[in-house]
Amino acid sequence: MMATLTEEDKKLLSYVDHTLLKVDAGWDQVRALCDEAVQFGTASVCVSPCYVRLLRD
Repeated sequence: MMATLTEEDKKLLSYVDHTLLKVDAGWDQVRALCDEAVQFGTASVCVSPCYVRLLRD
């Protein structure tokens, strides 16, 4: 169950970078990170360069 975000929470999250730079991070983890970023409205997503093209497509 997801907690309800207040307007203050949403504003704060709009300044947060959601990051996963672990060398052993897999595609499923990267996709989940991106899904969370969209869900919570974070400012950006930081991932290893090898995933950038896949995420763009």
